[in-house]
Amino acid sequence: MKTRFLIVIVGMLAAIGLVAWVGPREFQDQETWNISSTRPEGAKAFADLLKALGMPVTITRTLPQTPDAPVLILDDFYGERHEQDILDYARRGGTVVQVAGDRLWRAQGLNANEHISTPVGLKKTCDWPELADVDLIRAEDAELYETFGPSEFCFTRDKHAWLVREQVGTGRIYTLGNGMAFVNKLIEADDNAILAVRLLETAGRPHQRVYRYRPVDPIEAPDSNIVDLLPNWVWVALVQSLVAFGVLAYWRLIRPARVMHEHLMTQLPGATPVVAFGHYLWTTKRIGAVADMARNDLLTRLRAHFSVAESQSISLIEMVAHATQMPYEQVEYVLFGPAPTDRKTLYDLTLAIAEIDQAIAAGPRSITA
Repeated sequence: MKTRFLIVIVGMLAAIGLVAWVGPREFQDQETWNISSTRPEGAKAFADLLKALGMPVTITRTLPQTPDAPVLILDDFYGERHEQDILDYARRGGTVVQVAGDRLWRAQGLNANEHISTPVGLKKTCDWPELADVDLIRAEDAELYETFGPSEFCFTRDKHAWLVREQVGTGRIYTLGNGMAFVNKLIEADDNAILAVRLLETAGRPHQRVYRYRPVDPIEAPDSNIVDLLPNWVWVALVQSLVAFGVLAYWRLIRPARVMHEHLMTQLPGATPVVAFGHYLWTTKRIGAVADMARNDLLTRLRAHFSVAESQSISLIEMVAHATQMPYEQVEYVLFGPAPTDRKTLYDLTLAIAEIDQAIAAGPRSITA
């Protein structure tokens, strides 16, 4: 018992350790817009495209000192102070491309009240020079902004736009409805790749570095708490530990045996012989012998009850049929019929014997022919 228990414990700890080791890589790779992920929602193709054009993506916690490199905003992990830093960077001539996250576009006063769930094609509806060779893009799971205010809009549909350009000081802020157009599964669709490159070339230099701005940890961002520090793989490991503990507790609580299928016999009043014959049959598997024993025992009781000799078989059948109100042929089969060949026939025979016993016990004590 101790050996088996130790094997289960060691196996459970090994599984937890494997999740703890593989988990960070696995779940980081699943993150949407992860520039190292090859999954459909990852952005490795986007990062590789920029790197091939001489614009490698670098994750940074601080904005560049000089506004000569474009800045990507891919999430909401920053506070109000960092919003002002981003706006100041644009005012000094920098280019900010907000691909995902809603804190900055809310600060700009934009209102997104329409949503695109399935992939749709959006035609260019502006004549911006930087998008001269872009005609059609494919967007998915995106917000569309109302086209009002001093901002400029492109890829509009029903008075809502997917791309917003705002002049801030001497720089610009581009706000996209969502960055899904640039993830692995859509980067090659229509002119999505061209659009991504053109937006990030507007800083004036075709060969430069692109910064992904993520200034703070999640714990420092508004509306966050200590739980946000835990990555997803920690929760998965915790759930697996609880499941493993439940399996171990169940295993220690009971010892499940092989499933036994047993046909329960009908328990009738006074049917003890039926149960005994069934038990005998289960242990010996001799159907004919059990039927002979049951019939001989019944004949002995009936002959004693009606005072009939062994040679008076026809008289005995008539007396039993009269006393039990059973058909003559049925009584003849029960008393002198052929031996059963299967359990079902034997079971029916024992029920008929019990029925005769009960009827005789309830009738008159003696009957004469």
